[in-house]
Amino acid sequence: MRALLDAAAACVVLVGPDGRLARVNLAVEHLTGRRAESLRGRPFWEVLVAPDAAIEAERALRAVWDGSGAATVELPFSTVEGARRMLLWSFGTAGGGTAPGIVGTALDVTERRAAALAAREADERFRVVTEGAPLGVLLVRDGRLLYANGAARGLLGVGAGADVASLELVSRIAPAHRDDAARLVAEAAAHQVVSLPRELALLRADGGTTPVLVQVGHVDLPDGPALVAFLSDLTSRKALEAELQQAQKMEAIGRLAGGIAHDFNNVLTAVLSYCELLLADLAPGHPNRGDVEQIALAGERAAGLTRQLLAFSRRQVLQPRPISLAEVVRQAEGMLRPLLGAHLELRLAVAPRVATIVADPGQMQQVVLNLALNARDAMPRGGLLEIAVGDRLLEATDPARPAGAAPGRYVELTVRDTGTGMDAETLAHVFEPFFTTKGPGRGTGLGLSTVHGIVEQSGGHLGVESEPGRGTTFRVCFPAVDGAPEADPPRDPQDPVRGDDETILLVEDDAIVRRLAREVLTRAGYRVLEAADGGEALRLCERHDGPIDLMICDVIMPRMTGPQLVERLPWKRAATRVLYVSGYAEDAIRWHGALSPGTELLPKPFTPETLTRKVRELLVRGRG
Repeated sequence: MRALLDAAAACVVLVGPDGRLARVNLAVEHLTGRRAESLRGRPFWEVLVAPDAAIEAERALRAVWDGSGAATVELPFSTVEGARRMLLWSFGTAGGGTAPGIVGTALDVTERRAAALAAREADERFRVVTEGAPLGVLLVRDGRLLYANGAARGLLGVGAGADVASLELVSRIAPAHRDDAARLVAEAAAHQVVSLPRELALLRADGGTTPVLVQVGHVDLPDGPALVAFLSDLTSRKALEAELQQAQKMEAIGRLAGGIAHDFNNVLTAVLSYCELLLADLAPGHPNRGDVEQIALAGERAAGLTRQLLAFSRRQVLQPRPISLAEVVRQAEGMLRPLLGAHLELRLAVAPRVATIVADPGQMQQVVLNLALNARDAMPRGGLLEIAVGDRLLEATDPARPAGAAPGRYVELTVRDTGTGMDAETLAHVFEPFFTTKGPGRGTGLGLSTVHGIVEQSGGHLGVESEPGRGTTFRVCFPAVDGAPEADPPRDPQDPVRGDDETILLVEDDAIVRRLAREVLTRAGYRVLEAADGGEALRLCERHDGPIDLMICDVIMPRMTGPQLVERLPWKRAATRVLYVSGYAEDAIRWHGALSPGTELLPKPFTPETLTRKVRELLVRGRG
């Protein structure tokens, strides 16, 4: 028996009722590095147990002896070299005979325990990584779901405590995509490679679908091969794609609108100016005077439409300066009350102190008026219109921060009504030009598109919230700046519009506008040199010996723009003052999006009066 025990790889001990070692085998000698004779009579827990576990070992032995404790226990052991091993002890009582006691056998389970711990840690790392991953992860074998992480459960509509093995995966795939899903699985299983990404749709509990991008690959698990599927929720990306498509569509419409308005303004300049010249020649009682006035009135309405088109397309010329948006709203109140009607209640909520913004005051007034009138039309039976202005700090984590708005200080204009509201389909088109929900003859459909263009061009951000029957709220945010608003410039007495035989170089590629401007300026007492483009203007400058007091130049012309012409003027013409005119084109606003100090621009359409007054103003200023 002794020979058998000494040949065993496991440690074997006989422990007396007092817990002291009576016999040990050769494996114990090898483990402890001590001879059996020196171990006999020593307490078990002092020889074969690490000091920090001695009390636990003594308690275990006593429990085994009296039959109240476990027969198997793991106890640590410290070797002579200081290494810590883990021994799995199995105890049993040895009754009767001359040596009653406890027989104990031990196996070194250090490596096995370390492997189990490593496996548990690996499982925990896998769980932490997959459960925290934004991608859905599925393990599938023979069509049966083995595992689904949190993101996948969310996409499949499965609760955290649900048994995924009972889930019919195919039932959660939209019917139109089930064949694609089957091909995707077959491809991964057959070739054992990660499939190409494919877009599928999963069914939601509410009956809707969630678009997902799916990739499937082959994996070898300890219990056999399986397929792993990665699901990426495309909902946000689809929304961004829709926003991008909408933005591109709006940009295309804006370019078209801006181009139409640019060409139309040349025509309107001629129509309105010739009407003004005719009215100057017709006596108050002339039978044709009323007809000409009606033509002029129609031209003014057309000019208003082109201004709205330019505002929508963000191509109107702005003259921004530091202003108080609160003061703009207060000034607009007097105009709004008669426009809204007695059936509407107007309530202003303007903060006592509001930061300054940089914007064109006239355009800001247009924003307030258009939003208010749009709200009025949404409340035909009466209601409340509230206009509020106040400071707002937008944090990076603010969920209400408008798209594209950087964190920082803003001034927010809020226009809220209690009207009919809009559904999602209407909201998707609300800022498009000529889109309107009003009946025939009740609007051009340019009001909100004008607001959108002005806000975008002014560096602001515009948002809208609405539901049918719950009214509409428009929120407009403009970046706040330091400093006080600038006061309105004083109105100077009107200068005489007659010239003093000054010489003006007129450079305009549109023949109708050029002929009109020449006639107006000649009638006003100026000498006019005409050029159809920049090259002809340069040749005139070289040939003309006398002074050129002012150059009136279109911004966009064939072969050479107005700014390029000014840069190439001969040195002897360097003191010539310049007045730009433009009906706007893309490159014009790229150069003149906001007027820089010292730059003068007269937008088309203009009338003889506005042209001659602007010319007189520049010439008088040049003499000073």
